[in-house]
Amino acid sequence: MQGLISDIRAFIRRLMGSVAGYIQIGVIAALVVIVIVVTRAPSKEEIRDRNAAFVSNPTEEVPLVSVVRPEVATITPQVATTGTVEVRAYVNLSTQVSGRVVAVSDALRPGGRFEPAEVLVRLETADFELSLAQAKADLASAEATLELRQAESDAAIRNYALLHQDDATGPKPVPKLVAKEPQIAQADAQLAAARARVRMAELALARTALSLPFAGYVSDASVEVGQLISAGQSFGRAYAQSAVEAVVPLSVDQLALITPAPGREATVTTHLRSYAAVVDRIGAELDTQSRFSRAYLRIIEPDLPLPGTFATIQITGAPILRTFELPAAARQINDQVWIVVDGKLRLRQPEVLATTPSTLVIPAFDYGSGVVTSSIPGARDGLEVRIEPARL
Repeated sequence: MQGLISDIRAFIRRLMGSVAGYIQIGVIAALVVIVIVVTRAPSKEEIRDRNAAFVSNPTEEVPLVSVVRPEVATITPQVATTGTVEVRAYVNLSTQVSGRVVAVSDALRPGGRFEPAEVLVRLETADFELSLAQAKADLASAEATLELRQAESDAAIRNYALLHQDDATGPKPVPKLVAKEPQIAQADAQLAAARARVRMAELALARTALSLPFAGYVSDASVEVGQLISAGQSFGRAYAQSAVEAVVPLSVDQLALITPAPGREATVTTHLRSYAAVVDRIGAELDTQSRFSRAYLRIIEPDLPLPGTFATIQITGAPILRTFELPAAARQINDQVWIVVDGKLRLRQPEVLATTPSTLVIPAFDYGSGVVTSSIPGARDGLEVRIEPARL
């Protein structure tokens, strides 16, 4: 037992001796590393030279911007919008007299086109021809009655003159009843009434043939030969060719670009083709919900798009003098623009005269070295900037 304890003590003494050696070696190695780092540290001169090199290239911290230099020009804005082709008003097809249909035009079908005064429906005329004949007979009777009353009047006047000789005071006037003036007036009125009945009968006969005073299209019709129709009974609907128009919503700003609007040239484009048009009129009030007005365009071509067609419209506005046309990239928040003056940013608030998806039209002004078209992080008034050389 005593021997084992002695062996353990000897082992501990040897271990303590080796650990102390390791510690000494570690301390020496650390001192060597410190000496190497100190000898490799830059001198004050080297630090100064490096700072000088950094300061000598300060433009690396100045933002680079792109600019445009627009030229003063007279610009004719184009107002681009969308709308629909509509019919201003439809006409209900009906006759003014009752009768049986004896003929129907081929144009009186949905989609049919008719010319002015083309007969679309014809009614049986026998009843109306008899009425006209009777009215003409009444007219002849009234004319004969008037002639009779006139002859009776002439005879009565002559008889009165024979019975009543002239005296010193002159010829005696013939009383109205003797001259049969009331009877003549009555016969004359009866003649006028007979003539009116003849005209009414002729008009009724003419109304057995239905036509319209304009060229147009039939949108709906339901009438056939043999059908009995009553006066005022609607059997279809049509519209005039001149009633087709494009209806376009316009904002107040767009409306200002084309004022005065009537007569402005426009183009109406559908999925099939383009049509020449002019602005006919502007709505009398703004929509209470959208605050938009309405422009009504008259299409001035013989062939028309179908009502209900969606269309894109471009209206030529009034020329604007002394303006700049800037790319949309120049537009900042609240319609402001950045310009470069003496190498620094300056903020300007021009009046926006017109806008399109790609351009901005403003009055001409002094823009210094150019109008900025690039994004500038942290932009502020007075910030020093550099202009991109490619845009100089």
